[in-house]
Amino acid sequence: MKALLHTLLATSAPFLAMVAPLNQAMFMDWGHVSVTKTVLIDTGTTWTTPSDFASLVSIEAIGAGGAGYYDSYSFYRYGGGGGAYSITSIGTFAASTSYNIHIGVAGGTQGTSSSPGTADTWFNNAASTLFAQGGKTPTTTTAGPGGAAASCYPTTGAFNGGTGYGGGTPGYGGGAAGKHGAGANATSGGSGQGDNGFGGTAGGAGTEWSYAQKNSTVGAGTAGSGGGGSAAGGLYGGAGGCASSSGSAGANGCIFFTYRT
Repeated sequence: MKALLHTLLATSAPFLAMVAPLNQAMFMDWGHVSVTKTVLIDTGTTWTTPSDFASLVSIEAIGAGGAGYYDSYSFYRYGGGGGAYSITSIGTFAASTSYNIHIGVAGGTQGTSSSPGTADTWFNNAASTLFAQGGKTPTTTTAGPGGAAASCYPTTGAFNGGTGYGGGTPGYGGGAAGKHGAGANATSGGSGQGDNGFGGTAGGAGTEWSYAQKNSTVGAGTAGSGGGGSAAGGLYGGAGGCASSSGSAGANGCIFFTYRT
């Protein structure tokens, strides 16, 4: 019996030596609990991925809202357009690595993915990663159009920002688009709500996203697609309106970066 046992151990040793590291590796993998986190980015020209980044879930962007406009000739008032929304889940990124970004500036210029304006929001490369067009500030006797889904990159999953309203008193801003749909257009009855009715109202901030970190500071909170206003637009991407002899500002855009640890 002893001889048989020694023979089995001797012949099994190479196999056991090979299996042991595999078991250890599998145990280590099973011991890691993957967590999904969202970072809200609303400032800066570069952003560094967290040190615990393992894989991408999605990157979402909202363009900035246009400002309100007062026409001193006709005394009419006009609202700006809300920012568009875009999303991607495609991209190769690494932990603790810096990437170029642009956060849309309220009341800025409206551009395209190949030639971005200051109101547009983009991540890494506007024409090949993610681009959300900002809403337009009116400069003539026409309310500002919202950012267009057709001008976003990618266009799949993108939604239009709401169009402003004007011609009377006051002018109202359009709502920002979001993950639930387009921003609502402003009407003679009031400003547009953000994110297909899920976002902010009447210049209010949206709360559809929960985040674990904001820019480079850890701290939980909520944010979302802003509503247009008769005064200032709501965060993020809501357009400003015009209730007096000067237009009110829209709201800046933002980026939501969601990843697995």
